Amino acid sequence: MDGDLEQLEEYRAQVLGELERRADRVKRIDSEIAATDFRLENLAAQRSAAGGETGRLLAQVAYRAKVKRDRARLQEQRAEAADDLRSAMQRLEQVDSQIAQLGGDAEGDEVSDGEKGK
Repeated sequence: MDGDLEQLEEYRAQVLGELERRADRVKRIDSEIAATDFRLENLAAQRSAAGGETGRLLAQVAYRAKVKRDRARLQEQRAEAADDLRSAMQRLEQVDSQIAQLGGDAEGDEVSDGEKGK
């Protein structure tokens, strides 16, 4: 019984580490999205183009489209990372409940052993 509890505790530590890595990934993607939004805002502020600068205007439009595609890709990655984070949280909850059950069973066994001695 103690071996099972030790294995669960080790697994819990692994899941907790994985949970932290996944949370860091979500944070990193959020910061990349914020940086992309900042670039989009800067591009919107730079819309003025003097006559005869068609090439420059086309380059800005193309760059803006690329940044928007990058942002959409980041949003997809964030959604996947958030799903991964939720699944890791669910596994942690499952492991915690198993540990609680084994801990409760171990306490019940100790009480019943003590009652046998009386």
